Amino acid sequence: MNTDIHRKIFLEWRGAVLKDLELKEHFEAAIKKALTEYDTSIYENRFVVGGIIEYLVLAAINGSGIARGRHMGGASMRADICIESYHGRPCSENFSIKYSSSGAVRMVNVLGKSRAAAWNEPTLFVLPESGVIYADEAYISKKAIRRTADAIEIARKAILLHARKNPSMVLQVKIPLKRELKVEQTGKTASEDLARAMIRGFPRLVL
Repeated sequence: MNTDIHRKIFLEWRGAVLKDLELKEHFEAAIKKALTEYDTSIYENRFVVGGIIEYLVLAAINGSGIARGRHMGGASMRADICIESYHGRPCSENFSIKYSSSGAVRMVNVLGKSRAAAWNEPTLFVLPESGVIYADEAYISKKAIRRTADAIEIARKAILLHARKNPSMVLQVKIPLKRELKVEQTGKTASEDLARAMIRGFPRLVL
């Protein structure tokens, strides 16, 4: 895969966010809000928070004016967003987005898939204390990529090593550690919020 365009898009987006303090502040605040409102120690919320962060990264890309894209939803099992225009010109480049608070980063679910399954998507890693890190196959040692029974994982230390060696591939935004957050210990789940929103039009249903 030719990743030159992916790197170029990331570098220009990075520069735009660092110059636009309001955009940077809004991006950081939105991520903090998601991590604060939905406690990821609740298993269900882990998937939801990951999905929210995918949308927030996309929103920050769209808000920069550099490129514009859409979330791919269930249309792709490997990529999360598609950049459809770049400096106003048609484009069709996909990125994966991975948020991980700790440990190895799960990249590809492979349960029941070919042994040949591999990670090869340009990826934006959203990591606490680091920010948003761009990486593709050229930056990560093959030794750091491990296949488990049901997934392909990348060792966290390999991503952080890449970030130290290639600082231009890091958008330094504040992604808080869990211990830094005053998480709402309410046991709230995203499914409850959605259910409450849905039944507003059905007065005989009560929660």
